Formats: sequence, C-alpha cells, structure tokens
Amino acid sequence: MKSVNKKLSTKIILTVFRKFHLTIFVVFFVGGLSVAVIMLTNIFNDSNPDSTNVSTTSQNSSNQVIVDKILKQENASTYNIPQGRTNPFSE
Repeated sequence: MKSVNKKLSTKIILTVFRKFHLTIFVVFFVGGLSVAVIMLTNIFNDSNPDSTNVSTTSQNSSNQVIVDKILKQENASTYNIPQGRTNPFSE
C-alpha cells in the first residue's frame, strides 16, 4: 500500500513538473536576478568613496570670466536683432 501511494505521489509531482517546468524556471530565474540586483544595489550604496577619489570643485578664474560675461549679457537692456529676413526657411 505504501509503495502505491509513493508511486502515485511521484507520478503527480512529475506530472506537475512537466506541465509547469517553464513557469517554474522563469520564476526562479527572475527571483535570482532580483536578488542579484538588490545585493549589488546594497553593495554600491553602502560603499564609502575614498578621500582620494573625491574631486573637489575649485573656483577657476576663467570660469568666473565666463560667468561675468553671461551676467553682463543678461543684464543688457538692448539686444541687437538683425533687420530683414531672420528665418531662411520661411518664404
């Protein structure tokens, strides 16, 4: 009697596995990828950068000259708009 129940349960398990083998594979594959992504995200978020790798921004004199020119242009009240045809594609 036990061997019949054992064979029957084995047959049922094999039937279910044959029927849903692709679904089981996809579930395990997506689950594995999800775990890998979560672990990599935690590794990247928890890592502290070395003090040698951190770049510091410094005020450069050429950058300040450019900023001054932009501010000067924005503050100008007169704009030189060319006369005549301004859009070569419009006819």
